[in-house]
Amino acid sequence: MKMSTLPKRRPARAWYRVGSRLQALSELDTENASNAAPVGTLACLAAGSRLAAIKTNLRAQTLEMWSVLDDAASGVYLNAKLDVLDSLLDSTCLLTRAQQQIQVSTESMQDALTIAFAELHRGTTSVAQGHVRALDNITMLGWAAIVRCLVTYHPHNATLVRKVQPSEGGLTNSELQDFDDVLRGLAMTAESSHDLPWGDLADLVVKWDASYSQSVVTLLNRIDESTAIVIQPHCESHRFFIGRITDGMQEVFSSDGARHLHAWQIAVAGAEGEDPKRGFERHMTPNDNSIHSSWSETWKNGRLLSIGVVRPGLAILAGLTGASELL
Repeated sequence: MKMSTLPKRRPARAWYRVGSRLQALSELDTENASNAAPVGTLACLAAGSRLAAIKTNLRAQTLEMWSVLDDAASGVYLNAKLDVLDSLLDSTCLLTRAQQQIQVSTESMQDALTIAFAELHRGTTSVAQGHVRALDNITMLGWAAIVRCLVTYHPHNATLVRKVQPSEGGLTNSELQDFDDVLRGLAMTAESSHDLPWGDLADLVVKWDASYSQSVVTLLNRIDESTAIVIQPHCESHRFFIGRITDGMQEVFSSDGARHLHAWQIAVAGAEGEDPKRGFERHMTPNDNSIHSSWSETWKNGRLLSIGVVRPGLAILAGLTGASELL
């Protein structure tokens, strides 16, 4: 697999590599391949890992693009009524879990988008723990929907105008159509099936196979390019450290010294139930046998937007081995 087909942010890359490993095992699983089941367990787990990678990437991209907006610009998105999703999704699609608690009265997705942007704003402006958790209310489809808006429109004179594609940090019309297909793919529902245990998910697994997922990763990397966001996929140092300060801020000792970041600017990926006390992935360098930490950084115009770290357990499952990892 070429490096250009991998997610660049380390948390997303870890999940994607887990998916690739499971996919390879699935293709070797001749027993499942020969039975009547539409999809096997390993194929489902591989698709789920790829989707976890794409969700992680979409969330990071949303937060990074949102972080560079000033209050006036973000306020324009918060107050806008956007119909960009009306022809793609129906009102039963959940962009946030809050939709299950708030009555959405219209038949369009405009109110759902308004709620999604409100949750994004609440999770990135308040230091209260409950408000920070508002980001967890946004679904994978919700993150994708917000990205679609951010790459389609930009604030101008207290209103949103469509970007001139792609000169103003947007996508081409063809790329927007490809992204709309991603939205439809994320809105797929389970189909009732008697083929246990995974028959209900067969259509989803087939849609999000290795080839399609790779094309989506390429599209997400293209969004980074169009918005002048630069990712350093692999940073390494024996001095890396994350410490909590106050008011939702954390001090990060990274590639260029100490910086203060909001908690939501630090993306952490780990295996289910992995103990946070274990810290983050570390590797022994072959030249001096010292222990180095690995992480990724996202920058724009000389400003550090976010960092991405992986817990040791997930790093092992993904086969992340520092600078010498197989790409």
